[in-house]
Formats: sequence, C-alpha cells, structure tokens
Amino acid sequence: MKLFTSIPVIGLLLFSLASFSQSTIQLGGSGAFSKTTGWGAEIAGNVPIAKNFSLGVGIRPIKFEEHSNLYLPVFGTLNYYFPLQKGRLFASLDPGYGIYSSEHVSDGATDFSRRGGIYLSGGIGIMGTSQLAPYASLHFTKFGFTEHYGIFSQYRPISTFTLTAGIALNHYATAMVSGQPKTWPPVHPTEYYLSKSKRQKNAAWILLGSGMALICGGIIVAAHQRDAEYAGVALVLVSGPGLVTSLVSIPFFIGSGHNKKRAMISQPN
Repeated sequence: MKLFTSIPVIGLLLFSLASFSQSTIQLGGSGAFSKTTGWGAEIAGNVPIAKNFSLGVGIRPIKFEEHSNLYLPVFGTLNYYFPLQKGRLFASLDPGYGIYSSEHVSDGATDFSRRGGIYLSGGIGIMGTSQLAPYASLHFTKFGFTEHYGIFSQYRPISTFTLTAGIALNHYATAMVSGQPKTWPPVHPTEYYLSKSKRQKNAAWILLGSGMALICGGIIVAAHQRDAEYAGVALVLVSGPGLVTSLVSIPFFIGSGHNKKRAMISQPN
C-alpha cells in the first residue's frame, strides 16, 4: 500500500519541481556493487535555495539479487555544487525511507517478516551544465530493512556503494553564462547589504531552531514506539525534515556573512 500511495505523491512533487525556471531533473540507472548486487534507477528533482545549494526529492528503486521484492527508497536530497569551467562537481545527502513489501523469511531455525526501514545515502558526483547533460555519482548507502520476530523487531541495513549515471535536464543552464554562474553582482548602497544580511541571519536562526525542534521531536516520538518500523517512520518523517531544515540554515548564515562584508567594503572612507 505504501508503494502505490508514495509513487503518485513523489511524481506530483517532481512535476512541480520541473516547473521551476532553475530546476534540475535527474534520470539515470543505478547499481549496487559492494557486499551485495542490485540494479535499479533514479528519478530526482531539485531547485536552488541559495548560491550553490539545492533542495529536492527523489526515488531510487532497486532490486537486490538476494531479495524477492523491489526496494523503493523515497528521499529528500540536499546538494552543494562546485562550479567548474565545463561542469559542476556536487556533494549530496539523501535521507529517506525505504519501502519494501512485507516478505516472509524462514532460515530453518526462525521465521520472521522483512519490511522496509530508514534509508540514508551520501556521496559525490559530476554533472554537465548544458540543458541536457550527462551526470554520474558515487554514493555510500544504507538500505534499511526491519526484521520482525513476533512482538520484537530489529533494524538491519544493507551498507554498500552505489554508482549512478544518467541524464540531467538542467533548467539551471539558462542562468549560466558560458558555463559559469554570474559572479559580479551589481553594487548597492551599504544599507541594502546590512538589511539583507540581517534578514538572512534571522531566517537562518529560525530555520536552525525549527530544525532542531523537529529533530528532538522525532527522537522523542521514536523513543516511545515499541515497533522499530514505527520508530523509523517517526525519525524519517519528523527528524529527517528537521535535519534538512537545519542544514538549509547554513547557506543563509554564509550569505549573511558575505553581505555584511560587502556592506563594510561599500562604506565610504
């Protein structure tokens, strides 16, 4: 049921992201090649939230050889880009939840059921800057599973490296000049930079405070759950967005500092 309800929601979110003028949509194939073998795909979309930072959502379905069902991670993604002359390096953090249809397993001694669990992936990659550009990434990923033994449950992830390659639709490319972002902003009065710095700093503290509150709330809710799966869902749905929200505050703090420096530079001697 989770599988069929999540796909339309993610599809709607990706369609919404694609409508942004500077969004990036990634379509590629993915494979796990360390400790286990699996093949799948990736569909992800993100939009810029600050200079060199973007935020988005995605799915990365994969079929492991040793498991009978499809594993479907649904995740949020936070990306940092480092511009190059003809491309962009990027680092990404993808927290989410792996949906896996309940599977009955018997190893001869015990019987248990296997379900999905917390999904976490992080890695680096490279992407072109044209409107239709190739990309490739290497991630270290924890594919979370929850094994249920009667009233008890245990979180048992598969930790492996995943390689993904495909095509990126870069609406961001329309805002580029010869493959490079515009690096010379117009000059404004000192008051403009001070006001902008103050707004960014206030927004950063609000984001950081909200994120920490969500993280703590998710941990408290998870601690009161007897079922490990429900605890994992609480962490992903509450603490997960809290972590992303806290990380989003970083570029606002950085931007506030940059604008404060610009204000000092633009002050008349």
